[in-house]
Amino acid sequence: MKNKFAYTVPALILFLTACSIQKKNVIKVYAYSQAIIPGIIPAGIDENGNKIRNEYAPKKNYLIYTENLKKNPVTITEIWIDTLHYTVKTEKVSATPVQKLRYNEYNRTDTVLLVPATSNTVMLVLPDKLSEKKISDAGKSGLTHDSGLTVGFLYKEKKYYTRVKEFKVLPPDITQ
Repeated sequence: MKNKFAYTVPALILFLTACSIQKKNVIKVYAYSQAIIPGIIPAGIDENGNKIRNEYAPKKNYLIYTENLKKNPVTITEIWIDTLHYTVKTEKVSATPVQKLRYNEYNRTDTVLLVPATSNTVMLVLPDKLSEKKISDAGKSGLTHDSGLTVGFLYKEKKYYTRVKEFKVLPPDITQ
């Protein structure tokens, strides 16, 4: 009986330690999308004097922030937004909390909290160039077609991916 107990306790401690390490994420991702509504789009006139109806494709602004412990530096290498691959540019955020100013229907300003106050390292991740890389090319990494946002990063010289199933939707930004 003592022999079973001698093997069970260390195995249980090892298992619980492994579980606690897995629960600690290396990075936390804050992902927001915001529709951009253009102001008045001028109509053109073709060579026959007919009005040209200007169609516009709805655009989205993506606000993506990552947070990681200062002792665990990471390098963001790529992102996938709705199965489209982008290279990235990153900028270190100098101060938190990160807030976005928005105008409400009464022309008053309001703020939306994007990243809470933290002493960790916070990076703004900007989609740069759309790439020809297909989601099927990254099948080994476990990327899925239904993933809203997938962030690829290097941590201790190894490639990892983290996913956010859906972007949090911010009220539209109306431009003039």
